[in-house]
Amino acid sequence: MVAPVNVVWNFPTYKNPLHSTFTGTSIQIDIPPNFGEFAGFHLGTTAVPTKTDERFRLTRLDIRKPAVAYSGLGQALSHVMEMVLILKQENGDYWANVILPFQVSTNGADMDIINPIIGGTTLPNRTGQTGYVMASAVSELKLSPGFDNATFSEFWGTAPAYGCPNKTVNVRYFMRTTTLAIGVDTFAQLSGALENAPLQDPTQPSETTWIVNTCKNNTGNCVIQKAADLAKKLKDAQSYVSQAVTKQRARKIDLDTALKDLKNHTGGATNQSIALFNTASAAMTDLKAAASELISAEANTAKVQTFASEAAGAKWDQNQPKTKAILAQLAQLHESQLDSHTLASLAGINEQQADASPSPASITESLFGSLVPSRFRGKRHVSV
Repeated sequence: MVAPVNVVWNFPTYKNPLHSTFTGTSIQIDIPPNFGEFAGFHLGTTAVPTKTDERFRLTRLDIRKPAVAYSGLGQALSHVMEMVLILKQENGDYWANVILPFQVSTNGADMDIINPIIGGTTLPNRTGQTGYVMASAVSELKLSPGFDNATFSEFWGTAPAYGCPNKTVNVRYFMRTTTLAIGVDTFAQLSGALENAPLQDPTQPSETTWIVNTCKNNTGNCVIQKAADLAKKLKDAQSYVSQAVTKQRARKIDLDTALKDLKNHTGGATNQSIALFNTASAAMTDLKAAASELISAEANTAKVQTFASEAAGAKWDQNQPKTKAILAQLAQLHESQLDSHTLASLAGINEQQADASPSPASITESLFGSLVPSRFRGKRHVSV
């Protein structure tokens, strides 16, 4: 499914030193508020946010190793390192985790956005150890290449609140669908710092995921990606199945005819009998190829049919969790129409959500999260 909004981003270049900490699983880089209030994105259809668009501001970066995929699952998007941008919703209670995957490249033309952050520094590698990155005169934090002309897979999930592992917050996950590059030296430096980080389990997304395009803030019109015409794709796929069936039947007739002619031969081998045998053998090969083509066409049709069925019943943000603010509004709007039992249930939900949400005093403006993108197993699942 294609989202009806874009990630409209603005990430200015930052050049001052930043505090870093080894958390035990990642290298955490704290973002100062005076930069975070300008760095982030909104979800909308225009390059300028409206009052109702969700706006997210950058609070923290985590650099970590990818999780180990389950045996037999594998990574649909192979990568060796990843950066997680952790953002807090400016006009609500949600968070966003944007996962940028990295693969090692020896091509000098590829841009390495991590090297200017950690180059020339000693990264912390023991739990609780702190340090600084962006320490040299040529250091810069430049995140825009991770969003420029990029596509993300989006879905809802939860993540543990920073400093409160027993509490969770509601998170929009955005997983970049292609990798960025890091150099060999950058990978070696990160691998050394993260050598003792424990292996993490993959996190699976919700059943429904969405493709989201990006555009830069204040750059004119943002074009929403058009969804594929699945009805036409399904019709075409069904047509291919019909053609494959016709082709297989024709190849079966060819084989039967060749075998019949070959069985009618009596006596020793002759040039004619050898030719008949070769014809039958070729007919058998053609029949196998036709059968394989039919199996492939049927599998593709089943996949397109699944996509079409999901798209027909899918609605953007159908899995959006209810926040405390939304629940309070619902209670206020419908209080006169709700019986005491329903009100009691709603109050219980409010209490549960309050326990699961980070308080301003307990959150150090960061989040947590564990999603490691490795992309999708099959059509939807993510191995992280």
